[in-house]
Amino acid sequence: MKKNNFLVMPEKIFGISSGLIKLFLPPLGLVIFFLTSFGLLILPKIESAKSLKSSGDSIKSQIKSIDEKRSYLMSINQEQLKQNVTYLSNAVLKEKNSYLLLGVMRDITSKFGYTITSFSLSIKDLKGESDALKVADKDIATRMPLIIEVTGPTDKFIDFIKAVENNLPILFIDGLENSQKGLSTTLKMTISSYYLPDTLGSVSENLTLNDLKLTKEESDLLQKIGQFESGSSMEGNDEKEGVFVEYDRDKPF
Repeated sequence: MKKNNFLVMPEKIFGISSGLIKLFLPPLGLVIFFLTSFGLLILPKIESAKSLKSSGDSIKSQIKSIDEKRSYLMSINQEQLKQNVTYLSNAVLKEKNSYLLLGVMRDITSKFGYTITSFSLSIKDLKGESDALKVADKDIATRMPLIIEVTGPTDKFIDFIKAVENNLPILFIDGLENSQKGLSTTLKMTISSYYLPDTLGSVSENLTLNDLKLTKEESDLLQKIGQFESGSSMEGNDEKEGVFVEYDRDKPF
């Protein structure tokens, strides 16, 4: 009786000669080894190289953009650039403190013989309006409100209003009521201005070269701001801002 030898291949496998199969086994093994190595070792290296190239291209693009911005800024009259920066810096409040806004109004009223009789500091005074200034859907400035009542000479009324509208920091007259009694005028005004924080990286980091170039409208605005009078009460004080404050000169207590 002939014993079966499992180590010996049959003459045919699935109708294919075992000798032919033996002939193709080494190349097939090499192909499998190559494909496995390619998937596990070579392909990740290729992807890593592509990623490094992409990062390198991105860095080169950023460097080019920075160089273009730097070249443009250096081509501008530096004294004029500093002056524009000063104008824009003075156009907003230095601190997030409505008492600064009150100080600005006190300076203006004193120049025209007006007296502050009462005032109120409250975010609620904005009555549903947004208290933030948005750029690129980001809040970059906070609106600071002030309700103030002043009394002064009627013949200085127009000059007083013009001074408010042409002042740095820029003041917005959101509401105005006036009443006259003899030669005296009483004004109840809703005034607001903006506080701009020092850190604007979320906006400035995305500025393009075109963003740095002033449009005609922006140039005209800077020229107009340059004609405004800067208030002297732009430094902070130690008073704490409350939700509501009222001051009556006749009955201060």
